[in-house]
Amino acid sequence: MFVRRAVWRTAVDQTKTQESKSVVPVISPLRKMLDAHRKRDGVGTWIFSGEKKGFALNLDNLARRSIIPKVGERWHGWHGWRRGLATILFDLGVDPEIASKILRHADSAVTRRHYIMLESRKQGRKAMRKLESLVTKTVKPRKKKH
Repeated sequence: MFVRRAVWRTAVDQTKTQESKSVVPVISPLRKMLDAHRKRDGVGTWIFSGEKKGFALNLDNLARRSIIPKVGERWHGWHGWRRGLATILFDLGVDPEIASKILRHADSAVTRRHYIMLESRKQGRKAMRKLESLVTKTVKPRKKKH
């Protein structure tokens, strides 16, 4: 998918940075859903458009009408969704530099500082297990001297 412009509520503008105007990788299950949506609703200017005005769908309205009734208090907004994506990618071992490209951030420090949420104890244990595994594989036991 290629992002060409920024839309917020009813305002259409250029993307904030050149990095924001770029390809967004899409996983296969989402690609299938988007293809089915396009086949069902046709191809227009917008991937998702409102029924009344035919303009880009207001995502806050979408959340209010369709998402919040299904997930309730677990919904923490679109920014929360992006933070969750960054954190999951990091947990899967994806380098923060790559995660920043996926999120189209110009500076990976933004991704590290504001998007990757670490659960320090859980992350610490995971990191120490990785270190232990590496040490176990690379350090050879010493032979005992008699």
